[in-house]
Amino acid sequence: MMDEHPVLEVLEAGTLRVLGLEAGRLTPTQFVEEYGAFYHHSALDGHEATPEDRAVLRENADACRLHAEVQAIVDKIYDSAVPLAEYERAGRLLPGEAARQIIEVARRHDASGVLARVRARLRGER
Repeated sequence: MMDEHPVLEVLEAGTLRVLGLEAGRLTPTQFVEEYGAFYHHSALDGHEATPEDRAVLRENADACRLHAEVQAIVDKIYDSAVPLAEYERAGRLLPGEAARQIIEVARRHDASGVLARVRARLRGER
């Protein structure tokens, strides 16, 4: 029996994007366009969650931590044909460097394992 829960579906979609970047199916620019403000818009910190949603977020804390770190990197990206030293000194990242850091985060958090656990919960497995 499928556990139709929107939070799980959101986590699945976001994690698939991260894995798409890691596997090279998405370029850094495509990833940023698709991912955008995923963590913020999905309210994965629970600030707009119902009690049921908060329980799902707690149960999937590993996925939320992954996306919090990915979002922190995405939030630093600036897009320019020319690297700007003042932006870099301020901690901003070009898409290629951001992608490298996101891939590192994905591997550290075992994003494929995160996806497998989210999908198991979607199928109603605990």
